[in-house]
Amino acid sequence: MKTKIIGIALAVIMIASIFGALVPTGSALMGASIQIDEKKSNTVLIGQKLDFDTDDKGFSIVGKAPDDVEGVTIGVAEDGFDSTLFPSAGTYFVDRDGNALWDDALPETTLSVNDVTFTVKLKIDGDTVTATTVGEEITISLTKNIPDDAQADIKVRWVDEDQTLKVD
Repeated sequence: MKTKIIGIALAVIMIASIFGALVPTGSALMGASIQIDEKKSNTVLIGQKLDFDTDDKGFSIVGKAPDDVEGVTIGVAEDGFDSTLFPSAGTYFVDRDGNALWDDALPETTLSVNDVTFTVKLKIDGDTVTATTVGEEITISLTKNIPDDAQADIKVRWVDEDQTLKVD
């Protein structure tokens, strides 16, 4: 019985580890491109493909904040722009006047870039747990900022007689 409890505890830890590992690879979950509206503030998750309005295409995308990206050119606004090129979460803009400086007087296209969040908690009867016994029902509580239609397939299967789980 002790071996089964240890096996289940390891399985719970492995499942939590796999869900935790989705954070850096969450960008693969984004799917289709999102449209960036010119001269407006747009929210972007790192990993999404960006399609820019015609008037923004060809202009540089420049960092505004935080300080380590301020004035740094990230790329050129074009359809299919890969937002994994952003070095970090922050505020970026399409530099239509070509001076690499933010100008409050100009209506620039702004990109509010955020990291993907994907937090998992394993619960039994509402309490967060790290281990359980055979036959206990586990609820997975998920907090995320990825689109509702994003999905990932996670396969959990037994791989040996010691009740060890493998996650594909």
